[in-house]
Amino acid sequence: MEIIKNIGAIVGLVISSMTLITLFCKPLRKKISGWIRQVSQVEEYREAIARNQLAIDEIRAGMQQIMATEESKQALFAKFQESQLSILRDDITRLYFKYLEEKQVPFYARKDMVQLFETYTSMGGNSYVKTIYDEFMEWQVKT
Repeated sequence: MEIIKNIGAIVGLVISSMTLITLFCKPLRKKISGWIRQVSQVEEYREAIARNQLAIDEIRAGMQQIMATEESKQALFAKFQESQLSILRDDITRLYFKYLEEKQVPFYARKDMVQLFETYTSMGGNSYVKTIYDEFMEWQVKT
């Protein structure tokens, strides 16, 4: 039992001595901390983290570019849709005024009006066109 106490005391003395030497001797401290880093591979992990951060930054930049492109596409699509609604509204109005005096329409003109109006409403159109369409649909079909 006394031998174990003596061994414990010697180990404690060695550890304490090394701690004191490390605290007061900078070159030795650097050597020991370098050895600990080498053993624990801290530098490799730091490099891996730095590489991963660069990859994340590249991905983030690419995503921002994609989002900007998508926003411009959506704006362009909205303009395109509005222009299509305007063209449909104009076609419906022209068809209406073409047969306004007679209040009789050929079958093909009525069919065109139905298709134009369905497309117009499916795209979100909602102006005076509904009134024109309803009146147009009440007119007689020419035979």
